[in-house]
Parts: sequence; C-alpha cells; structure tokens
Amino acid sequence: MSVDQCIVPASILFELEQTRLIRRNFSFSRSNLIFPLIISLLAMRKLLLSSFFLLFLACKEKQVDRFGANLEPVGFETFRISGIPDENISIKNNVIVIHLPAGFTDDILKPATVLTNDFELPASIGGGFRFQGKEITFALESKTYEARQYTIVVIPDANIALHESAGAYSVTIEKDAKIALPVTVLGTLVTVDSAGNLQREPKIAFVNRADNKSAGEFPAEFASDSTGRMFVKMILPPGFVAGEYTATLKWGKQKAVAPTALRLKFGALFIEETTRSAVIGSEFFSIKGYNISSENKYELLLENDFIESRKIPLNRKSFNELDFVFPSDLPTGSYKSAILVNSVAIVKDQFPFFTEADFHYKEYADQNVLAIVTQPSNKVIPELPRLEYYKPNASVSKTEDLMIFTLKSNNQAERIKLRLINIGTGEMFTLTDTGNLTHIFDAAISFYRFNITKIPTGKYEAYSITGEETPTISGKYYQILHIQ
Repeated sequence: MSVDQCIVPASILFELEQTRLIRRNFSFSRSNLIFPLIISLLAMRKLLLSSFFLLFLACKEKQVDRFGANLEPVGFETFRISGIPDENISIKNNVIVIHLPAGFTDDILKPATVLTNDFELPASIGGGFRFQGKEITFALESKTYEARQYTIVVIPDANIALHESAGAYSVTIEKDAKIALPVTVLGTLVTVDSAGNLQREPKIAFVNRADNKSAGEFPAEFASDSTGRMFVKMILPPGFVAGEYTATLKWGKQKAVAPTALRLKFGALFIEETTRSAVIGSEFFSIKGYNISSENKYELLLENDFIESRKIPLNRKSFNELDFVFPSDLPTGSYKSAILVNSVAIVKDQFPFFTEADFHYKEYADQNVLAIVTQPSNKVIPELPRLEYYKPNASVSKTEDLMIFTLKSNNQAERIKLRLINIGTGEMFTLTDTGNLTHIFDAAISFYRFNITKIPTGKYEAYSITGEETPTISGKYYQILHIQ
C-alpha cells in the first residue's frame, strides 16, 4: 500500500482545524507574541506526533509471512518440504495439509521448519516421516508454553480410485447386505473437507441409472483383508430397488467414480422380527422388511385366548414397507402375531426366550406390558446358546410360585403387583410379590414371584400393576391362566 493511497483520519483534520483557529485568534504583536507562540508550538507538536502515529497505522502494509498467508502465528514460522511448492502447504487449526504435486514420488517427507516460542519439533517428524496409509499426529513441546497438537494430512495428486473386481459390483438385496468395493487410497488415512475439517470416514453416493436420480449418500469405511487389499465397505441401507447404480466414492475434497455399474438384485422376502406395539386410536401401523414384492398378498394374523383369530389386510407401500389400518373393534391387549404371505405364515427365527405375544395394542403409550407368566418348573436350558430361560405356560400349579416378567415403560423402579380376575365369577385378587426375584441373563431380566396357594381353582385373566399412589395397570395378558 503506498502513502498516496492513505486516508487521513478525522482526528488529524480536527487537529489541523484547531491549530488554524488558534493562529487566527491571536495577532503577533509584541504585547501578545509570547503566549500565542507557545500555544501554537504545543499544538503543532501534538499534531505532528498524532499525524505520524496515525499515518503509520493507516498506511502500514500487511506483513506477509515468509511461509505464506495460511501459516498460524504461533508454533511454526516456516514449514517447507523440498519439491513441494509453498502454496501446497497450509497450517490451520493445528492441521498441516500437504498437497503433493503431480509426479511427486518420494515416500518420505522431511520438513525444513523454523519454530516460534521455544517450541521443538519431535525427531519423528523433523527427521523425515512416512505417510502412506498412516494417521500422523505429533506435539510441539515448549519449556515455556503448553504443547500444541498437530495432525498431518498428505494428499497426493490423485489419491483415491475404485477398481473392478469379480463379484464386487453384484449385490443381492437383503438385511445387512454388504458392499465392498476395491479401492486404492494414497496418502494419509485422514483427509480434510473443503472447510479444512478432518475427515476419516468416506461416503458413497448412488445414482440410479434407470432415471438418473440420486438414491442417497451414505457413510462407509475403509478396511483391508488378510492380503492387505483395501476396500471401501458399507451396509446397504433399506430403500434400494433392483437395478444398476453409479457409485461415487467421496472422501474429503476427493471423488472417485466406480469403473462399472453396481448391480443390485432382489433376494428373498424378509420381514423384521420385533415386538410391536401401538396405541388405540392409531390410524396406520408400519411393518418393515426387504424385497416386499407387489405380486404377493400380505396379511397380519392376530391371536390370543380371548378373541377369534383376526386377519388384517396389509397394504404394500414399497419394497421395504407394509402398513395397515387398525380395525375399530380390535380390543386392547397382547396378541401373538404372524405375517401371512399368500395365506402362509412366515416362519419366525426368534430366540426362544421372547414371549409368543409380540404385538401389544395399548390404551396409552406408556402402558406396561405383562409379557410372560411362568413357573420355576418351566425352566429351559437349550444346548446352544446355553442361556437358561423360562417359557410361558398357561397351565398353572398352585404348588409353586407364579413368576411374571413385565415390560415397564420409562424404566419404572416401583415394585409390581399381580392382579388375577376369575373369568367365571368375576372375583378379583391383587397379590404382592414375595420379595424374592428370579434372574436370568446376569440379572438383565428379573421375574417377580407370587404365592398363589390360596387362589381358588379356575380360569383367570392376568394383569400387572405398577406403583402405589397412582398405580397403572398393564394390558390383558394374552393367555387365559388355568390355575389348579
């Protein structure tokens, strides 16, 4: 910046005007010469000092560091590497980014540095460092100042590429379907985005070639096999349909397009197996899965001991979702459920501990669920896995305690009571637990125990009650208990 480009500050103009007024208001006769002269000289002195100082601030050109505009003021004064232009190296937010020029072949980088504030560079960096396939971090140490942590990012001219491989680009759509595309990653295993933020995990973007529309962008990860070959891997998320897709690997500011189309094909029908619950008054209920074809008929079968079996038609929304409208006359409570495909039930593959009643139609969202009613004699120890559990049993003997497991909402800590209602007489019994708990799965699941020796023989509805001052009652247990 040149002097003639400076803007004179308003304070200087004010001082000039004050001096002019002082000189105008005094005549330099012998009688008044001394005093005005002193005033004038003092004003001029103040003016000159202020003017030089402000002009210095206003006209000072920005100091350019020897390293360049991207160097941080504390820690490194210079950071250079032979064969790499200064403009290819930047330091910002304790991240050193080194862009290797085209044709650069050295696999060891040895920086020439000048440090500030008594900092010292560790020999592992100053003596030269390998960068390929590594994550490089180090600290500048000082006897006076706190250590400064740095990460080095080395980005070659073309540092990522996807490659063809037999079978890698053909994937069957199913739950947890894996995509593993061969990849070359040159440079460090950490990069930066356009804002300079560190990035370790890549993403893969997909475009459906049938309509050239985006199918989404999803997190992935780099991994290597036992031979050292690198892959970019991810689990195929729900929502994809069969077809050909263009896959683009994105990592920081770099992109690599797959050399061939990713071909997805439909696999076997799969419906998520889970305990489902809904609140009375709900309009729709969704069921998730994979490869839900439009060529099939789908129904939800609900059963318990209190109603006749109900078949509810399911509407196919997509290859990944079914839904249905709740019948207005469906009673609340717990049900055994099954998905029927063309009138044939899908075989469930659940761990046997889980109760058969896996659909709970509640009066309100936080209503507890009486999930299992059993007795000590119903213990099962399977061969694999050898985790003991208790199977539900509707035939109850008064000679041993009744055990119940309740799915509680909001992690309620209150003790639980058991309510039994005789279906024939309407007589109601509310029992307090014995204080002894039976645990399974290292106490992850606890059964409350109740003495039923004084309960009359008969058929009973069962409910669990939680809380003392404002007790809440579960929905009706799905089985009729035959106590004898």
